[in-house]
Amino acid sequence: MFVHKKLPLVIGILVLVIAVLVAVFYFGSKDRSYDDEDISFDEEFYEISDEDMVVPDDVPPLEVEFDDEIVIDDPEGEKIKQTARVFVELWGSYSPDNDFENFDDAGYFATVDVRDYLRGLKLEVKNKEDGPDQIVSSALSAKIVERSSSDASLEVLAMRIERSNGDEKEYRQRAFVEMVVSGDSWLVSRATWSDKTF
Repeated sequence: MFVHKKLPLVIGILVLVIAVLVAVFYFGSKDRSYDDEDISFDEEFYEISDEDMVVPDDVPPLEVEFDDEIVIDDPEGEKIKQTARVFVELWGSYSPDNDFENFDDAGYFATVDVRDYLRGLKLEVKNKEDGPDQIVSSALSAKIVERSSSDASLEVLAMRIERSNGDEKEYRQRAFVEMVVSGDSWLVSRATWSDKTF
């Protein structure tokens, strides 16, 4: 008896759900077509005179074709700057999460003296009791200040984020990097941070 009283209610709900689904599919369909005659617009509004049209003289290509060769003016200079950027990011960052391994990684781009300095810095940072818990550095730009066939001086601008007890402090700082030729690669022979941050 209970089922007979609820049956009309259940049927009514099902009919309502089906009607809603049909309406959603019909009105939500993107395949419905419109007659062009039904759409009216003011053609004068869309007219553009030749005086108003601006066409640039020389439009650069939006993408490089596969057969185009990309030429870097100074590949050796780019190699020097890239090495300095990677070194600054590794040397300027540390975290106890990776057991301060970034100092070891920075040593791959450095002379023996700088590797010794990095080992000492790693121990110093591991054993410190104050200061930030973690620093993340990202090299924003690198500029060659002086360069000869055997050495180079660079200035690298870095964004640094210090994290201490859940607080973050973000700033920019310049690093001054000196590099020397070692075989066919360039190695960092000296690096210092500027005192000024901004």
